Formats: sequence, C-alpha cells, structure tokens
Amino acid sequence: MDQLSKQQLQTVDGRFGDGVMSCFDYGSNVEHRTVKGVTGRKGVEKQIELIVKMLE
Repeated sequence: MDQLSKQQLQTVDGRFGDGVMSCFDYGSNVEHRTVKGVTGRKGVEKQIELIVKMLE
C-alpha cells in the first residue's frame, strides 16, 4: 500500500485523509512505540542499560 498515492488510497476508502501517507513512515512509527520491549531506539537503549546493570 505504501506504493499507492493518497488519491489512489482514497478511491479505496474516502476516509483516508491528508495524514494517511505518514502511516507508511515505518521508521517513525517504530520510534513512537513506547511499551516495554519495543524495538525502537529508546526501547533498545533502555534494554541495554538494564542488561549492563545486571552484568555489573
């Protein structure tokens, strides 16, 4: 679906608005996840901190 234009998506469903293309920014979407164990940069950094503390 990330290969389609906003206009093409709107022919499938008119509820697709101006922000629809931002949902295909996968890197940004991963970074916005904030639950425990996520794979975003902040989540991974936190997991590394915990492991380092455990190894000390």
